[in-house]
Amino acid sequence: MRKIVTKWIVLAAVTLLLIVTFYNATRSTDSKLSTSNKSRWSIPTYPDIIAAERSNVNGGIRVLADNGKVKEVAPEPKESLSKPKKSTSDEEHFFVIMTKSLPQDEADRRLLREQSWLSVDWKDDEGREISWKHVFFVGLSMDEAWPRERALRENEKYGDIVIIPTLDMQTRLTFKLMKALQHAIDSYKFTFLIVVDEDTIVNVNGLNRHLLGIVANGKESMFYGGYECDKKPVFRGGKFANSVEKWPPNMYPRFCTGTGVIYAFDTIVELCDVWDKDRQPNLDIDDTHQGVLIWMSGKIEVTEISNITRGCMAHRSDTFIVTQIKPLSKGVQLMNNFLDNGVYCETHVRGH
Repeated sequence: MRKIVTKWIVLAAVTLLLIVTFYNATRSTDSKLSTSNKSRWSIPTYPDIIAAERSNVNGGIRVLADNGKVKEVAPEPKESLSKPKKSTSDEEHFFVIMTKSLPQDEADRRLLREQSWLSVDWKDDEGREISWKHVFFVGLSMDEAWPRERALRENEKYGDIVIIPTLDMQTRLTFKLMKALQHAIDSYKFTFLIVVDEDTIVNVNGLNRHLLGIVANGKESMFYGGYECDKKPVFRGGKFANSVEKWPPNMYPRFCTGTGVIYAFDTIVELCDVWDKDRQPNLDIDDTHQGVLIWMSGKIEVTEISNITRGCMAHRSDTFIVTQIKPLSKGVQLMNNFLDNGVYCETHVRGH
């Protein structure tokens, strides 16, 4: 009897050992697979995430209004990012400037048109006309006081509003920018496109001079450049956050801060091609997402441009874009300084 009991105890011990060994082996394999999946960012694929995102875009969106109630937003038109390799438009310019704007920022747009850099009759160094165009691009407002028709009326008056078919909100910045880039290559012929924020002033002559230099040096193909171009840490909370699910690494690929960014025409075609393939995470923040697209492409070189500066750090005479000017009325003063003195940040103000 004792032998039988001993036999069963040994058998139970062996069985338990086998179970534990199998369990540990399974955990080890799962762990390796998980680690491997997180590190396989050479070819990230997120078709399900992007399909869901575009389903929301094209099928209408339910949003939480300020009063806490859910309201239905009309479906947005189903538009593909498929594009011609060359613009079909007859409208041709050396460069186009597109300013990001919110639908309700009518007063800011008016100030820029009537008192700031858009009010200047820019000429090149020889006093000749510069081949350029400017437009504002806005999304669809969530505020019922600013319907699409209001932006259309403003465009009828000024002819410089592009309405992007997406809600103008923080989580839609990437889609808004990509649709704006798509609009540009579909609607205009140009060598360069510059995207700026509203709180920016541009010396169009200085910008023209810089872009001519890029062409003269044969550097315009696949050009992408701007301000503060570097790899940056990923924020997991706050306004500029991206989740671990969307971007597991702790650093973004190299990109330029999202105002005062210069693109060549073929750069935009390449970015839209990569974005259209649904093979990258669809990040909410537009400039970080551009870095991912550039990294996925492998064809675009990132160039930091010292002539683009922030706020009043613009004492150089060759500065042609000054960003992050708050309040916006300060830009009028800086523009007056530049027209009088050739630099932006002197204390002298025209008329004082």
